[in-house]
Amino acid sequence: MKTRQWRSSTWKAESSALNAVQRKERKRSDDMNTHSIAVDAKGDSSTASYYRGALVSNGKILFEAGPFREMINHVAKFLAITHALVLIEGGETILELENSPIVYCDSNCAVTWATRKCVTSGKSYPEPVYKLIKRAEEWLFGHRDMSSRIRKWDTKNWGVMPGDYNPQFKKGKE
Repeated sequence: MKTRQWRSSTWKAESSALNAVQRKERKRSDDMNTHSIAVDAKGDSSTASYYRGALVSNGKILFEAGPFREMINHVAKFLAITHALVLIEGGETILELENSPIVYCDSNCAVTWATRKCVTSGKSYPEPVYKLIKRAEEWLFGHRDMSSRIRKWDTKNWGVMPGDYNPQFKKGKE
């Protein structure tokens, strides 16, 4: 019986190590799609929030929006993701993006909300902000296939996102 448990735990340890290696290899092979859009936001609920999107290939700013009063940063990033998806879905000629463009964002929270098509901040918002959030959620629900185009930006491996509002701050953190 002890031998079996030992083998079982050894197998689990070997399996875990193998899975870690496989995850690392998968991460390396998951290169960024340069024909895509990176989105960012700045501000917080006590000041005005802004968001924008830029081409990953050259950093050209495609859109900017704001100021939005009483909006947290994650919500602004969620709206930026939706804005970018609308541009991609509309086939904007200014984008010059090849097949299957991705929308990148450095916020896990905003990426999760966009893929789930629902903001779950638990905060109440003024009517104009609430309407923007609801409109974005409704658009995402109507375009279910678009959620596969949303990805988390890998700052550790790729560096600062194009269009980032605070590139020098993030360089100092790494």
